[in-house]
Amino acid sequence: MIRIVRSRRPAALAALALLLVAQLGVTALASAYDVLPFRLLYGRPPPIEGAVPAKQPRCDIWLEGGRLQIRLEPGPLPTDIQGRLRLDDGSIKDVQIGSEAFHIRQGQPDRLMWQVPLAKSAETLSVTLSGNFKVLALELTIDGRKIPSALRIGERAAIVRSLPLRLDLGSVQSDWIERFGFQ
Repeated sequence: MIRIVRSRRPAALAALALLLVAQLGVTALASAYDVLPFRLLYGRPPPIEGAVPAKQPRCDIWLEGGRLQIRLEPGPLPTDIQGRLRLDDGSIKDVQIGSEAFHIRQGQPDRLMWQVPLAKSAETLSVTLSGNFKVLALELTIDGRKIPSALRIGERAAIVRSLPLRLDLGSVQSDWIERFGFQ
């Protein structure tokens, strides 16, 4: 009688390969974010000079009076803006919206999703961030597209390279100092 012995080595190699692929996927996901220091949020972005209508919708985000403020300015055409805020370890509280056009969904305390149609007037959103968070992530789409140039951050009106954006209280990409003129 011939006995067939199956080795467990292929199964172990397959499991190792699966772990490696999962790790590479997590690394790719983490690097997809533009990572900037949280301190860029401080101060309101300056108004854009002139009465010329905006060429595209714009989103300003800043911290003021202990609250995260988001102002959405319309472009020349009606548009639909969707966004999501996420904290790594904390909660988003005391959500205040500028009008009933804002549709808010908060399934978990650390996540807030919104959708708002913009036509002629600006819309605002204001929240309190609480807890022991180290990272605030922001995703933003305008008519289903990610447009990084539409987002301005803090009093320096910093513009990001890519969306989604990650504002980190800890480690950040080393080139942010040059990108935004800090010395």
